[in-house]
Amino acid sequence: MPEEAVQIFKTCLKNNEHATLSTQLVESRERELEAHTAQHANVATNNNETAAAPRPPF
Repeated sequence: MPEEAVQIFKTCLKNNEHATLSTQLVESRERELEAHTAQHANVATNNNETAAAPRPPF
């Protein structure tokens, strides 16, 4: 019986480690997506500023 308890405990530890790693991966991907979205927002702002800039006469 104690050996079975040890195996259950080890399984719980592995599951907890996997859950922690999964959470870290999701958080990392969320940060990457936020940074990527911010880059798009900056490009759009720059494009709008460029489009609104006065154009030289031809």
